[in-house]
Amino acid sequence: MTPKERIVSSVFGTAERLGIRLMLVGAGARDFWLARFAVRANVRATQDVDLACLVADWDIFAIQNGISPDLARSLLEALQEG
Repeated sequence: MTPKERIVSSVFGTAERLGIRLMLVGAGARDFWLARFAVRANVRATQDVDLACLVADWDIFAIQNGISPDLARSLLEALQEG
């Protein structure tokens, strides 16, 4: 396992123990599936790892990002209005 793979594995293991569901996204996800099916592709190599997690609602999202829940709801409404 590469150092990056060990770190990602550790992060996923810790998240699982805490009940947090993560998803590998971006180039890391692409590279995972290419390797999984032994597909050789000429792709640009990146060294970052992008992770996503599900947040139950806007209040939790706001608190985790240090903004007020009211502001988060206002932002959501503005986005929905276009």
